[in-house]
Amino acid sequence: MPVPSTIGFETGSLLYRRVYDELSDWIADGILAPGERIRELVVARHLGISRTPVREAVRLLVADGLVRAEANRCPVVTEITAADIAHLIPIIGSLEALAIKEAVARMDEGTVKDLRRINRKLAACVAKEDHGGAAEANRAFHRAVIAAARNPELTTIADRVRIKVRRMGVFYFRSVGTVGERSVAEHKAIIDAVAAGNGGRGAALLERHWVLVKERLLAAAATRNDEEAQAS
Repeated sequence: MPVPSTIGFETGSLLYRRVYDELSDWIADGILAPGERIRELVVARHLGISRTPVREAVRLLVADGLVRAEANRCPVVTEITAADIAHLIPIIGSLEALAIKEAVARMDEGTVKDLRRINRKLAACVAKEDHGGAAEANRAFHRAVIAAARNPELTTIADRVRIKVRRMGVFYFRSVGTVGERSVAEHKAIIDAVAAGNGGRGAALLERHWVLVKERLLAAAATRNDEEAQAS
């Protein structure tokens, strides 16, 4: 089970939450891949902590659907399924469309510049075929969309959904051909609409973007399943 080389944890009553956050990041970034088992003792030794907070963190991951418990075996990271894609993507699309509508009235030049800067970074990562960097830049773009609404309740709800959507990012940029260039172009159209003060158009473009993301992910998942079936 490969894990990052250095962490630097401190003890405390909420240590399990930090372990949860760390394991969530590993799952989202593909360090812990779908189908991989989480060996709690290995994680605990690596982090320099006892096994108890790791066990508590894993229980939270199971509740979130990121990990599956199995009797008499180590828990396993769940696969990204077609159902996950079909159920989660429309939710985050609707939340971000709402954010755009709320944000447009107070959208300042600095926020628009930030969105353009992040999208340029995404384009640069796509050009270099840096899939991890592209996934991170893409996450930053969509986080900025939510943040622009300045609605803490909306941010909390979106973060809860995004922890599951996030791990589709690297898979998305790795698997779907010229998807990176298409996402950059779709982001640009959204930014242009918001910069023009047209929240309705920005929201519609954003929801359409997520519809296309869902279609691309479902196609990539189907291709992966076909390849795995042929290999078995």
